[in-house]
Amino acid sequence: MTEQSAAIPKGYILKARAIEDSEVAHAPPHVREIWDLCLRKANFRDRKCGDTVIRRGQWLTSYAEIREALHWKVGWRKHTYKKWQCEETLKRLRTWEMVTTRKTTRGLVITVCNYDLYQSPANYENHNGYHEENHSVPQTSPSTTKKGKEGRRSRYLPDSDEFRLAQLLLDLIVARKNDFKKPDLSSWAIQIDRMIHIDGRRPARIEGVIYWCQKDPFWQNNILSTRKLRERFDQMELKMRTRESTHGTQRSRERERHRDFASQRSSVGVTVEM
Repeated sequence: MTEQSAAIPKGYILKARAIEDSEVAHAPPHVREIWDLCLRKANFRDRKCGDTVIRRGQWLTSYAEIREALHWKVGWRKHTYKKWQCEETLKRLRTWEMVTTRKTTRGLVITVCNYDLYQSPANYENHNGYHEENHSVPQTSPSTTKKGKEGRRSRYLPDSDEFRLAQLLLDLIVARKNDFKKPDLSSWAIQIDRMIHIDGRRPARIEGVIYWCQKDPFWQNNILSTRKLRERFDQMELKMRTRESTHGTQRSRERERHRDFASQRSSVGVTVEM
């Protein structure tokens, strides 16, 4: 096969170097992998799927397909990302305005934002032979590439799990001490972010431990930040489960005693004299 005829199959995608300035560049590995997969799988041209047209820049998929596409092997054992990791990643990408998603009867439609802008070679013609730095905006929302304090504050939306759980911890602390010094909630949200995407904690688990620790006489005065929450999470969760198990055993014993007492009363006969 000659060099001219050795065409590479399946085409190509373009990635602007300015992506290095976006949030996704420093996100956990599974977030970066799923983002790259969205770029690779998005349609280059419109395609018809039954009665539905999947447009350029869109991908009709499912969480099962995403997990299978990104599987890896350690020896003979196959590993995949968890479904919740895929869900959390797409939520992050929506927050950063990098994708939109829509559920259909055929599956999940993922739309890559600004696809035409970043996948059109003509938009890169300002590069010279030395590949000088591209100063165009990365393939994401401009609000996510701001530097400094203003950029950090806009990192998490108020309805995101990261911000919501940080706010929950603060509210429970303030309920006990109303003059508690207000922290930077975006910084607190970063710790929640790491708990979810690096430590593998489900948001529901984190929420449960937050409520528990702020009721516990010992832990409520020791967990006054999300950083401490992350550091002591395993210790507190084990303690919480131990106490719940102990209380559950005690409740079971109480129910058994009540049943025994009730059965003893029912077994006592009543004699009526005529």
